[in-house]
Amino acid sequence: MSSRLVATAIGALAVLTSACQKEKTGTVAGPPLTIAPPPSSSPLRWTSEAEPVQAAFVDLTQVPTKLLLGTCEMLVVRPAIGSASVLGETLAAGDVLLVQGEGSLEVTGQGLAVLVAVRERPCDPSAAVTKKLVRASVAPELVWSTSASAGALTMRAHLDVEKETTPYAYFGRLEGTAPVAEHVHPGTWEIICSIEAAGTFTLAGESRRIGPRSIVSVPPDTKHSWKPDPGTRLVAFQIYDPPGPEQRFKSLAASTLHEGDAGSAAK
Repeated sequence: MSSRLVATAIGALAVLTSACQKEKTGTVAGPPLTIAPPPSSSPLRWTSEAEPVQAAFVDLTQVPTKLLLGTCEMLVVRPAIGSASVLGETLAAGDVLLVQGEGSLEVTGQGLAVLVAVRERPCDPSAAVTKKLVRASVAPELVWSTSASAGALTMRAHLDVEKETTPYAYFGRLEGTAPVAEHVHPGTWEIICSIEAAGTFTLAGESRRIGPRSIVSVPPDTKHSWKPDPGTRLVAFQIYDPPGPEQRFKSLAASTLHEGDAGSAAK
């Protein structure tokens, strides 16, 4: 990420840092498990040349966020609670604004937003700032269930930004009460930005408690799993870079729907 974006992001979030002096950003040996405590004091910055995505929660009620865009960077603005205004667009919770090009922007609003910076690969420099708005109402809801023995826990997903919209990353919403068994994503980074959560995330054998406004970064080919506390649900924004693993949600939803139809027919 360009030094200009780093500097402006740090400046925008500096007001929040004092509230977090006693909080710690957790990491584990090997593949990183990054947890940003509320409110996030972590600026958008590249912690590794290999890491293509950086994300941060920003409380828009407390401070406007001014950013400078660098060449070959895509900035994503996504309100989680409330609304945001940027580049003449008003975004409601769940909407996604993709911004590319070299220039500046200011994000204002009321509530909580997630800012994401994505490396463009391959790089295609553009002098003008362009934007693409995707409303939360566009993507249909996909629903799938676990087995009845597990209490018929359900998960829901909205595939908001797929590779047809941008080849760089997938952006979606994930919600539900079910655990997620250990698995890997070959060649793909996963970023989880939790809006509501209470449970244990295990990454490369290291377990860590996460809650609201946590950010978990999962490197490619790294085993990870999620176990929610009983009676709680996960509500999160989810990113895959590059896109691909989200397609399994379509199969899971189709399989659950098919099983439901078969059960109805058997009655």
